[in-house]
Amino acid sequence: MSIAYYSRPDQADHLVAIVGLGLIGQAVAEQFKLQAVTCPHTNQYVPDWSNPQSLIDHLKQTLTSNNAHHLELVWCAGKAGFSSEQAELSLEIHFFEKLILNLFGDLNGHLSINLISSAGGLYENSGRVTSLDSLSPIRPYANAKLAQEQLLHDIDIDHRIYRVSSVYGLGGNRMGLIAVMLQSAINRQPMVIHANQNTLRDYILNTDIARTIVDDVLTNAAFGVRILASGRATSVDMLLNMVHKIIGARPVHSFQASGQNNRDIVFSPRIICCPARVTSLEEGVRLMAKKLLMADRLANSA
Repeated sequence: MSIAYYSRPDQADHLVAIVGLGLIGQAVAEQFKLQAVTCPHTNQYVPDWSNPQSLIDHLKQTLTSNNAHHLELVWCAGKAGFSSEQAELSLEIHFFEKLILNLFGDLNGHLSINLISSAGGLYENSGRVTSLDSLSPIRPYANAKLAQEQLLHDIDIDHRIYRVSSVYGLGGNRMGLIAVMLQSAINRQPMVIHANQNTLRDYILNTDIARTIVDDVLTNAAFGVRILASGRATSVDMLLNMVHKIIGARPVHSFQASGQNNRDIVFSPRIICCPARVTSLEEGVRLMAKKLLMADRLANSA
C-alpha cells in the first residue's frame, strides 16, 4: 500500500494522496506528476493492513507538515481480487471504514474521496449494462466494493466513485489477461484462460482511467458515480488474434471451464464517462507489447 502525494498548482493548501500504487494508482500518480506539484514534506509510511490507525496518523501528519487544509484521497488500494473470499475482503472493508470515519470525524480540514470501484464486479450478471442502477453483484468482491460506495453515500462526504471495467496496462504487481497473453506469446510460456473464447468484456487502458481522474480532481468536477469503460465489446478470441498479429506468434494457451468467468460484461457507450479519445484496444496492446519486448531484450542481453 504505497502512497504518492501532490499539491495542486492553484491551491497550495490542497493535498492529494494517491493510496495504492498498483495498475491504476501508479498511472494516476504519473499523470498527477505531469500536471501537479510533488509534495515536498512526506513522512515515511510502512504499510500495515492490520492497523488502519497507522495510515490515519500518517495522513494527518503529512497534511500538517505541508500546512494543507484539504485532503483529497484517491483510493486505489486493495490486496483482494475478483475471486477473493469473504475473510480477506472483510479485513479491507474494516480498514476502509475505520479510515474514512476517523478522518471524516476528526480531520482538521476538508476531506474528499475518489474511490476506485469495480464495474465488472457490480454488473457481472447484467450482460449488457445500459443503466447505472442495474446492479447485479454476485461475488464477495463486488459486495465489498458496494459496501465502500455505500459508506461514502451514508456519511454524505464529498466523493466521486469510479466503476472501472476490465483494466489493462502495465504497472503494479498483478498481471491481467492481456499482459499474460503477451508474455505467453513472447516467451512461449503456457497459460490457462479461465473463460471461453466467446466471452465478451470491455477493456480500458489504465492511463485513460488516470487522465479522467486527474482531470476531475484538477477541474473540481461534479461529485457522483461514473462508469469508466471503452464502450467496445471484445471477445477472448479477438484478443488472442490481436496478440498474434502484434507479436507474430499466438499465446500458448488452453481454456479451463469456469461458469462465473464466462459471463459477458459490456457497457453501453451512452452511460460511460471517459476522455474524449479513449485509446483503441489495438493501440494499447501495441504499447504494452513494445515495453514488454524491450524488457525481454534487456533481460536476455544481461
